[in-house]
Amino acid sequence: MKRKKEIEKALARAVAKETPKLSDQILLASEIKEGAVIKMNETTAIKSVKRKWIVGIVSAAAGLVLVIGALLGYQFYNGVEAIIGIDVNPSLELSISRRETVLEAQELNEDAKKILDGMDLKGAKLDVAINAIIGSMVRNGYISNLHNSILVTVENQNAAKGKQLQNSLLTEINQILSSASVMSQQVQETSQLQELAAQNNVSVGKASFIQSILDKDPSRTFEALARLSINDLNILADSLQVSDASLTVSGNASTSGYIGENKAWEIVLNKLPGGTKETMHLDAEDGMMVYEGVVRLGSNRYEFAVNAKTGEIVDWDQDHDDDYIVSGQPSIEQPSTVPSTTSTSAGATSALIGMDRAREVISQKAPGAQVHKIELDRENNKWVYEGEALYQNAEYDFEVDAATGAVLQWKQDDDYRPAAAQSTTAAASALLSQKQAEEIVLAQAPGFTIKEISLTTEDGVKCYEGELRQGGREIEFTIHAVTGRIIEWEIDD
Repeated sequence: MKRKKEIEKALARAVAKETPKLSDQILLASEIKEGAVIKMNETTAIKSVKRKWIVGIVSAAAGLVLVIGALLGYQFYNGVEAIIGIDVNPSLELSISRRETVLEAQELNEDAKKILDGMDLKGAKLDVAINAIIGSMVRNGYISNLHNSILVTVENQNAAKGKQLQNSLLTEINQILSSASVMSQQVQETSQLQELAAQNNVSVGKASFIQSILDKDPSRTFEALARLSINDLNILADSLQVSDASLTVSGNASTSGYIGENKAWEIVLNKLPGGTKETMHLDAEDGMMVYEGVVRLGSNRYEFAVNAKTGEIVDWDQDHDDDYIVSGQPSIEQPSTVPSTTSTSAGATSALIGMDRAREVISQKAPGAQVHKIELDRENNKWVYEGEALYQNAEYDFEVDAATGAVLQWKQDDDYRPAAAQSTTAAASALLSQKQAEEIVLAQAPGFTIKEISLTTEDGVKCYEGELRQGGREIEFTIHAVTGRIIEWEIDD
């Protein structure tokens, strides 16, 4: 560390200063040649030189011991004892001594420069420095009722002392901000943490906290989580029930900056009038907090994601639910185990096309055909979609290759008796009344009124079709006149 290098330089300077220059004595001794006759006064001079040389060495050694002792004492009390990381969005680190005084305050991002602007914390007591930093964060709007989470990270080689410091910091900050949610943790900096922090421009403390979330849910990415604020990460960690032996959390993270579930549902149902709520929860997606969920309309399911702060719909996926059953509608059979892939004779694998695609294939084969039964089955070591469809007042049995989409069979059922050949009275009694049809469509679109509705026959199938209106918005619909199943539902904004 920087402090250690400074101490080493000081020791070097002290040794150079205190060590006597012995060149003169060495030169003098070298002048006495071998075999020379030494007079009495010369012998006395040499002894005197030797005594001075010994005294000089002893004095230098004593001085050196004193210097080393003084420097070691200085290092003991004023060397770096621990590093304290503070993250909100500003991220900074404090290097502190054994006396809990600040040796250095370092900004880790641009926001932190605003927090420390004009402050000279060197030599300040730790509690004074913490008060000054938290106060500056509040004044600059980084801590408020909209985002109240603070992450405090302690790095100390002595785990027991680190824990004691962690607890005292937690108490100190809670006394300053009673409504804050404070997360405190101990870390031991590793090369992996340093690399992740550097790559994503975050502090080591934030990198460690993100890693705790990834340990709980590996499906997420470090890069996406790094873009979240500490408050967002706090909420996410709580929803995932992240637990770590070194992590302590007090208080609840604020969600006041989010639109809330009620508003999110309002936005979703405004996009899909008549939709039925299924699920919704707060989550993180692509570096933002979102309300994710599912809404249903008839046999269609819609998975959505709404930006939790702006209300923008950032994801909207429609999926047809083959197992959805309307009262009176024929059920759609499906095997208990549906493979995601099927092997070809050559040993390769191909994804199944799905029931929706199989219906499209039949519609292309016979435009206007109404598939009223479909199931996935295995015949002759091959997966196929087989079922029945009504086309031009006749019923056809079909088979579609589940891997390629090729039509393997399209055969008219000679035993099928169309509705026109049935008793008129019996057929009429099986139909929904117009009032019942109106109730079905209005239940799907609250607030709309029926502009028109009529009973028609499409490809031999009796249907009610019409139009709903609300202000400038319109919905065109077609429903099965017997089962009440929604066949078409088109929204025009």
